[in-house]
Amino acid sequence: MTAVTTFRARYTDETSLYEHLRKIFPIGNIQIRFQRGRFHCTTPEALSATEYDDIQSKLESEHYER
Repeated sequence: MTAVTTFRARYTDETSLYEHLRKIFPIGNIQIRFQRGRFHCTTPEALSATEYDDIQSKLESEHYER
């Protein structure tokens, strides 16, 4: 069963987002599409609320570290 999750991020965060998702889903298809300031990610399973919050906060903190 696949799931779609939406993250608010900048287009330059795509590589980082993919790496975070790959840590959670080492096997399986991950698709990422960027549209109007949001990434729409198709993953093999739905993310838990904790996983979602963790990725979102990492994306935000990485942006300010650059």
